Amino acid sequence: MEAAFYSRDIYTDLPTQCQYRYVRSDTEPFRLHYHDYYEIFLVTKGRCSHTVNDTEYFLEEGQLVFIRDRDAHLYRSINGEYFEFINLAFCFIWLIRMGQSMMTILIRTLC
Repeated sequence: MEAAFYSRDIYTDLPTQCQYRYVRSDTEPFRLHYHDYYEIFLVTKGRCSHTVNDTEYFLEEGQLVFIRDRDAHLYRSINGEYFEFINLAFCFIWLIRMGQSMMTILIRTLC
């Protein structure tokens, strides 16, 4: 199966360079894909299979996953089990902005 490309221009908010979603397995079509942004997701309910760059991992509630830009990945249900996760998609520039904001807060707190 060929991986689809998901662009940050469509899947993140352009002004903030990030996007938050709550994902449910009964409402989302999952397919192998990769993108030009990073993702962090937290499994909040159930179990799922997550294939990343041809390696399959089994995830359960409470597990946190980091996906790099260009990682090809796919979520799948295990035996038709329902699952949910919180997804945060963000671009590299968002990380820089967050780092700058945190440094400003730290400097103001310490000085």
